Formats: sequence, structure tokens, C-alpha cells
Amino acid sequence: MQITIQSKKNNLFLERTEVDATMEFSGATPSNTQVTAEIAKLLKTTPELVVVKNIYTQFGLQSARVKAVAYNSADIKTKTEPLTSYLKKKIEEDKKKEGGQ
Repeated sequence: MQITIQSKKNNLFLERTEVDATMEFSGATPSNTQVTAEIAKLLKTTPELVVVKNIYTQFGLQSARVKAVAYNSADIKTKTEPLTSYLKKKIEEDKKKEGGQ
């Protein structure tokens, strides 16, 4: 997987860096966690601070456009990013495990 950053913009109001990139890959489209790790390497930050917003692919092509953001700190990320249903479910399961033990 090869990711090339097309544009990078600092958003001072939201305290994050917004990235538009292109991605070349072989086989199936890479998962969000794989793309997050690669973008974190390119931006020299941790994967926990990077959020992949979209991966746009076209049928039959081994390339995609990626939109992602990298926050300056974890506090800012938790205040700004909405919780997805997957994350809400994971938090509830963790609470049940802690309460059950």
C-alpha cells in the first residue's frame, strides 16, 4: 500500500490537520486501521490521534482517495469526534466486563 498526501491543511480552530491523499494498493481495499497507521507514519503522530473520514474507491481500480484528520491531542479528539455506534457498543461491553468481574 502506497499513500501519497495531496494536500495538508492546518485547522487552528479545531486543532487538527486535515489531509487529502491518494492510495495505491493491490488486492482488497485496506481497512481503516491499516490506512490510519500509514497516515500516522506520514504525519509523524500516533494512530490514536488519526481519524479516517472516507475512503473513496472506484470499481475495478486499485487506487482510492482518502480523507483523514490528525488531532493535536487525545482530549481534543474526544471533544470533537462523535462516537460511532461501534464505539458505543464497545464501551458498553467493557463496562459490563468490569462490572461482572
